Amino acid sequence: IPVYSEIEIAYRYCRDPIVAVTGTNGKTTTAALIGQMFRDAGIPVTVTGNIGIPLIQEVLQGTSQIFVVEVSSFQLEWVEAFHPKVAIITNLAPDHLDRHGSMENYRSVKARIFVRQTLKDYTVLNYDDPAIKELGSSSPGQVIFFSRQHKLEKGVSVIDGKICIAGAGNFEELCSVEEVSLPGAHNLENALAAVAAGWAMGLTG
Repeated sequence: IPVYSEIEIAYRYCRDPIVAVTGTNGKTTTAALIGQMFRDAGIPVTVTGNIGIPLIQEVLQGTSQIFVVEVSSFQLEWVEAFHPKVAIITNLAPDHLDRHGSMENYRSVKARIFVRQTLKDYTVLNYDDPAIKELGSSSPGQVIFFSRQHKLEKGVSVIDGKICIAGAGNFEELCSVEEVSLPGAHNLENALAAVAAGWAMGLTG
């Protein structure tokens, strides 16, 4: 008898794009930032999932929109077909090891967020987190790295105090780091991840 998590069941009824966010820290903030970006662009969006509103509840409403879904490792344990258009892993730190047994198992569960992706999809990964960076080679989607500490030839990074997007022969300065209202280096990383997701979904500055 198959056992599925709620997001797996919801996905099977969903006909709209899903942007899924996981990671040890920053999931809620990153999901909220992405949701606000879509709202600011005038695109219907619902932020849901582990953030407090079940995805299936929103999917069954039947309104065509984009779903930004915060996803926990517990939910990812029981997915099979779950296939977000954009999959984001913010970072990885020891957590829930009483359940997952080891960091390697924990990372493998987190990686289930992108295993069903194709080359039409995008995987957004933290270049500054070695354990997450390594996952780039195993993603079947198009990988977009984000980095607070390195200048990326392709991806989203901080260059001379500016958040910049580089890729496909283009280079764009989006805004200054000082314009990110949320304090702390961790929130700058969350903002970079959100920008990468927006870029993948076709939002422009």
